[in-house]
Amino acid sequence: MKDLEKQVNEIPNLLASEYEKGRKEAIAELEKENKYSTELLKKDYQSTIDRQNDKITALKEELEKVNNLNLALQEKMDKAYIEIKELATKTVEATGGVKIIGNNQGDNK
Repeated sequence: MKDLEKQVNEIPNLLASEYEKGRKEAIAELEKENKYSTELLKKDYQSTIDRQNDKITALKEELEKVNNLNLALQEKMDKAYIEIKELATKTVEATGGVKIIGNNQGDNK
């Protein structure tokens, strides 16, 4: 009987001890999960930043190519304009004057 009374009297201490043990295990598990989740989020965030930096680099390269193409086309257009101007000048010189071509219906009256 005394042994049973002793065991009954120790139940609150045993419960407190088991509660504390379970609490520590739960805290340790939650901290572990939190650390794992945090690491995953950090890696995902870094991956997103890296992808955005890659896109920025690709867009900068594309912009540079388009600018270079634009400059090349501008140079070709300028050369073509000069050639057309020279051709027009030579044509005027070859014909000896400038002829105005237009609607001359009023001249016949």
